[in-house]
Amino acid sequence: IKLKERIMDSRLGTEELQKLLADIERNASVLVNEEFPESLKKDRDFAVQAVQRNGVALEHFCDALKKDKEIVQFAVQQKAWALQYADESLKSDKEIVFQAISQRGWCFDYADDSLKQDKEFLLQAVKQNVLVYLYIDSSLRNDREVIQSALINVNENKEDDEEKKEED
Repeated sequence: IKLKERIMDSRLGTEELQKLLADIERNASVLVNEEFPESLKKDRDFAVQAVQRNGVALEHFCDALKKDKEIVQFAVQQKAWALQYADESLKSDKEIVFQAISQRGWCFDYADDSLKQDKEFLLQAVKQNVLVYLYIDSSLRNDREVIQSALINVNENKEDDEEKKEED
């Protein structure tokens, strides 16, 4: 019996579900397999488990789940660049975007333009990850405070690197 039929008949046991989640962990494109049931792409509980194993699995779930803040947080926590698959409304959520840039500064490219123009947010963001500076709105690239915040980050990272070298 095909996977889709077993799931539809509710005969997908715990072991099979764990195998499916393990497959998703290795490669989220399992979710685009024609045998993969659409019903699971709308299942919140399944989505939580899947994105906790592979954040980019978010891409393959229904739009309603891409608007679910908790699911997006789990996805971004697992893989920062899952932010690109979140609903537009969550790409302006400061908490979610900050979580993404804390891991990978270049993920700020996926943030809503409103955050790229939000000076107060940027002051904190460039302190967290200097790479954010590359994606901010051009109107703020020459802003003295923003530049100083970015430089603080660079100097702190340099000091951390020097301390690590001394420990080694």
